[in-house]
Amino acid sequence: MWFSNTTRNLASELNQWLEHLLSHRQPAGARPHLQQQPQLLGSLERLQRDWDELQRIRQHSEQQPAAPCSAEDYAALQRRLLQAEQQSARLQDELHANQTHNQGFLEERAHWEEERQVWELTKRTLTEGCWAMNVVDGDPDHPQNLIRWSEQFRELIGYSRAEFPDGWDSYFKVVNQDDLKAVMQAFNASMVDKSGDGFYAVEYRMQHKTRGRSLVPRARPLPARCPGQAALRHRRGARDQRRESRRAHARA
Repeated sequence: MWFSNTTRNLASELNQWLEHLLSHRQPAGARPHLQQQPQLLGSLERLQRDWDELQRIRQHSEQQPAAPCSAEDYAALQRRLLQAEQQSARLQDELHANQTHNQGFLEERAHWEEERQVWELTKRTLTEGCWAMNVVDGDPDHPQNLIRWSEQFRELIGYSRAEFPDGWDSYFKVVNQDDLKAVMQAFNASMVDKSGDGFYAVEYRMQHKTRGRSLVPRARPLPARCPGQAALRHRRGARDQRRESRRAHARA
């Protein structure tokens, strides 16, 4: 009988403890029967402490502001961030490539601006028709040599730019073939002569487009060098006044 009462009293105290725990209240009053079970009492006290800590954490969490997004939203944002970083890297590469490309254009523009200034200088030094030629490595026969005719030179023989484009082919079509060899010999000799100043004088005949008669210009080129360029420029004067003479027709 005594054992039965002790068990009921212990169960009653244990039930009260659990009710206080679930109701978030501290257990009150003496617990003589639980105190007689120190191991059980110690476990209940640890349970009480853990429960109190759990409630404290829960309350603290409830007081915090709501998360800005769910885990799924956060993962989606992470993917979008990765895509944006990849796109940014591609754009950086494109920007670098464009900068390199633009640098090439700027260098080419500077080159042509220098060419233009030399050409303008060449034209200002003469009062008649003129031409300019880039001689690569001092080789008059170099395939990259470029001869350019001025508008005054074209007007001298009656041709437009479209009819008389830059290059030797245009010249070979209008120059008298009997004079061509002498002209080219004089020109080539001035190119290979390292001791002289490159000056030479030669007369030759050219066919005018509309007049149908030979002109006798006098070529007097004078080499001109521009700082920073290895190409050799040649300028020449050409005139037809007082050269349309009987001697010209006699040579034709």
